[in-house]
Amino acid sequence: MRVSRLFFFRGFFQLLLAFSVLVVSCASPPFGIDGPSVGFSVSGDSEPELSFVFENAAGMPVRSFFVEFSLSDCDGVCAFYPLDSASASVECDVPPHSGAIVSVPLSQFLSDFSGAPFSVDFVHVRKIEYDGGNVWRDPFGMGAWEAGF
Repeated sequence: MRVSRLFFFRGFFQLLLAFSVLVVSCASPPFGIDGPSVGFSVSGDSEPELSFVFENAAGMPVRSFFVEFSLSDCDGVCAFYPLDSASASVECDVPPHSGAIVSVPLSQFLSDFSGAPFSVDFVHVRKIEYDGGNVWRDPFGMGAWEAGF
């Protein structure tokens, strides 16, 4: 009886330690997101896009990342109804400890963009791929940018 209790507590503490390491590693993501907004591209075409500054805080160059985001109109209705978010893969070269302006075309997600204003609810970088093959993942959104925070 005493041996089985010892194994139970040992297994419990190992799981607790593993979960703590996961939370701490996700709590300080290797990137930053600044100033997300919805507008038209700099080139002047009529295609809407989500733009933001992606800051690479890691010591390795970023090759690409996978981003999930949500937009709402002036009434607070999600722009991607009946879905609550959209996602895209972004190819970019961001050197270590620097930033880049990133644009995600929205025409594939929005069936009718009449120029009505949209606000950004959240931007969640789910996965970052670095040069050399290293991959960072955030499945729980610990490093997500959210409006109002």
